[in-house]
Amino acid sequence: MRYLILGSKGFIGEGIIKYFKKKKIQFIEYEKISELIPSQVKKKDIIINCLGKNIKKTNTYELKKKIQLIKHFRKKILWIQLSTPLIYRQKTNHKKINEKAKELPFNEYALSKLKFDNYLKKQKNSNFSYLILRISTVYDIKMKSMVLKKLKLINNSFFYSLIVNQNTIFNYISLDELVVYIYKLSINKKSRNRLILISQNINLIKLIDRSIEKNYILNRFFISIKKIFALFFSEQVLFLTNENLIENNYLQKFIKIESKNYSNNKIINFFKKC
Repeated sequence: MRYLILGSKGFIGEGIIKYFKKKKIQFIEYEKISELIPSQVKKKDIIINCLGKNIKKTNTYELKKKIQLIKHFRKKILWIQLSTPLIYRQKTNHKKINEKAKELPFNEYALSKLKFDNYLKKQKNSNFSYLILRISTVYDIKMKSMVLKKLKLINNSFFYSLIVNQNTIFNYISLDELVVYIYKLSINKKSRNRLILISQNINLIKLIDRSIEKNYILNRFFISIKKIFALFFSEQVLFLTNENLIENNYLQKFIKIESKNYSNNKIINFFKKC
């Protein structure tokens, strides 16, 4: 079994390669879509699409063309697609988000991901399998995102009271944990043709080590301008909410999840170092 990694120079792609090298797992790097040659894809190869936020129609067209050519050569493969929970309805007074939640993309990026996810589902046949992973905010010491540093700024600002209350949750997953999950899911045949949500959560008050009383008026105000704050941080980060989002539904069926306490301590220590 061999892995083909699309977007190998990206944040998650590099994390996967580091893990594969450590475990001596066979893989080939592809920085760009054009580098993948369908005729060279072997039987039982696993393609991991780590390509980032580019939502150009030309890129989507190229990916679809590659998939059709791979199917034409009748190579039995698994396509792992990294997607986003921003596809789900982001409403704070709604039920917890899980794989069965209503799909209502938050922005154009999420819409492009949803369209491609749906396309993949239709490609399933005896030779072509998919695994769609909708992944929350990924953090690591090498991350380019300033999310945690911005949280520190918020901690000492006027906006703190508007954003953080007793139920505010930060949805995240560490890069180290994510690559292990991707690998373990890829070798488990029961995960074929599945859509799985990958995320862990932590109470923001615990993360920034400060208490605050619940304020209904400010809380209502925050909800009304949630999209503005979300865009201020980044398209991929919708971690500010008043409910416990994402409880790893399907993932628990295939992988033994690390202790939440361990993961929580891990991110708290990471936050303090920022």
